[in-house]
Amino acid sequence: MEVDTILSSSQWVSAGGIALILIGFSFFVLEFFLPSFGLFGFAGAASILIGVVQLHQTGYIEEMPIDLNILIGLAVLALLGSIAGGIYTYRLYKRQMTSGVEGMIGDIGKVLEWKKTEGRVFVQGENWQAYSDEALSLKKDEEIIISKVEKMRVKIIPIGGDDENIMKKKG
Repeated sequence: MEVDTILSSSQWVSAGGIALILIGFSFFVLEFFLPSFGLFGFAGAASILIGVVQLHQTGYIEEMPIDLNILIGLAVLALLGSIAGGIYTYRLYKRQMTSGVEGMIGDIGKVLEWKKTEGRVFVQGENWQAYSDEALSLKKDEEIIISKVEKMRVKIIPIGGDDENIMKKKG
């Protein structure tokens, strides 16, 4: 009977409420460092609001040096920041690759040397071995479009060829 009395006292409920508020704010800190698309933010807001409700029910919140409206305002502000961060992270996640070999498709380069179906091109500040499915008569410094990256070679299309489909893919 004595244990039940201790556990049901308002002191334990108040400590639980304070712990929930602290856990909630730590969830908001985690949200800014881990890409959880807003899940930690929602968990933090729920934790803070449950903690505030617990403190309010025990009457402990009136004794706290922090006003109830400030706590709720901070929770709402952190939740809005978490939602904004989640939306930003989602947009970055869905964005097309702009670096590496995947980002080269659709880029414009210049011919360094070319003989029938093979040669070298200059793309993104680097020299690449290039090839084409058909024999092309390209001159030095003529512009081409990268259509495919395969191993360490790029497949090219001369500008004015089938480049409209590639540019649609890129943009």
